[in-house]
Amino acid sequence: MPVRVCFVSLGLYSYANPDATDTAGGAERQLYLLSQKFSDSTDVHAVVAKYGQPSVEFRDGITFHRSYSPDPEKSPLLMPYSSIKLMRAMQRADADVYVYRGDPQKASIVAAIAALLGKKFVYNLANDSNITAEYQSLPPHFRHLFGWSLENAAEIIAQTPKQEALVNERFGTDSIVIPNGYPRADEISGYDEREVALWVGRLDQDQKRPHLFLDLVERLPNHEFILIGPRGFDESYCNSIIERANSIDNVAYTGRVDPNEVDRYYRRASVLVNTSAYEGFPNTFLEAWRQGVPIASLDVNPGRYLDTNIAGYANGDIARLKTDTELFLTDVCQRRKVGEKSRRIFESRYTIDTIASKYEETIRKAART
Repeated sequence: MPVRVCFVSLGLYSYANPDATDTAGGAERQLYLLSQKFSDSTDVHAVVAKYGQPSVEFRDGITFHRSYSPDPEKSPLLMPYSSIKLMRAMQRADADVYVYRGDPQKASIVAAIAALLGKKFVYNLANDSNITAEYQSLPPHFRHLFGWSLENAAEIIAQTPKQEALVNERFGTDSIVIPNGYPRADEISGYDEREVALWVGRLDQDQKRPHLFLDLVERLPNHEFILIGPRGFDESYCNSIIERANSIDNVAYTGRVDPNEVDRYYRRASVLVNTSAYEGFPNTFLEAWRQGVPIASLDVNPGRYLDTNIAGYANGDIARLKTDTELFLTDVCQRRKVGEKSRRIFESRYTIDTIASKYEETIRKAART
């Protein structure tokens, strides 16, 4: 008999229906990719936001259950009507296992509802900050509820060994490491055909920090750059980034690019630049590696995910980031050496087929506990 799993992921629907405008990110993208690779022995449901769709709808092998229209500034627990909508949608899904990925406050609410329904709960970290800065910023009662959620979770999924260690250190409980995954590339451009430096991510001041990318652009006026990403929640900051990008001759801002179309930019890229303050397991790294694109990263070490030392980590030094970026833009041999090494490791560890198999087995184990 199939195991029924329900992903509680408000933005997931936008990956199955392009007409549903949303700023869903990497966490939702991963859940969608995983769902497309699960076997027939797993019945996939998802509780999603309200986009004007029917209360129940089947798309891309997923049964979607409409809940509420979210306010990014508020928890559903602070909006009783939304909490009721969320619970009704979860009840309608009638899953064996409910999975929430990311925000610790919302995870606590989903875990509590799953417990009320007498069902299993699985927590999947989406970012290191879920159990560090975000957790610490919660009100005391939510910190307690989140701790209870992890203690009573059927499974906890970490993306990296670092997250696994943090979960054990802070909450005294075990987790299983399942990294993000991505499909293999259909085609790869020659390394001497690449011409631009690429930045991909949400226009977010605190984590992604595209303003630092624009600082880099201005330091390398003889090279071409592309800035890709949807707007974040801070309108003033987003407007300032877009206006600044439009005023610089050697960078093009594309806005949001459909995930199925972004590969054409990676195929042109000599290097992917990352300016994030922190990450969980960035999809952009996987998107780059599958195309053999090296990464120049300011604060997040790409070698952490490859389990090897690899060129491109600036260790917080913007001058070194400039040097690394320029090297990959101008030195085809170095670009090829680092890009090919990254692609080989990606194909041996991080293809979506490999990751989905492990994820699906973890869900089935949770259902049996």
